[in-house]
Amino acid sequence: MILSKTTIAAGLLALSTLAAVPAQASGAYVQVDYRSRHHSYQGDVHNSGVSIDQAGSILRDAGYWRVHLVENRGNVYQMSARMNGVRYMVFISADDGRILGRNRF
Repeated sequence: MILSKTTIAAGLLALSTLAAVPAQASGAYVQVDYRSRHHSYQGDVHNSGVSIDQAGSILRDAGYWRVHLVENRGNVYQMSARMNGVRYMVFISADDGRILGRNRF
């Protein structure tokens, strides 16, 4: 494979630009407690995370009822809930409480 002079020149320019910028350390402090879903940050973001109870409230506010936790592994809660008489498995982000999707049982 033959590279054109323009491609080589662009690659060298990109590498030289990266090498010219000094690395800077930020003053951010991150503390993660693996025993819960809450994360605390020192800096711009504070106490992010959604508890299981908050996730259930989010689903109820969205029109679901009979909400039950099925699994809370990783950063996604899996909850069983009903809407319009249909039972769903609903996936909620433990980080920000967004409803990521649902599957019908």
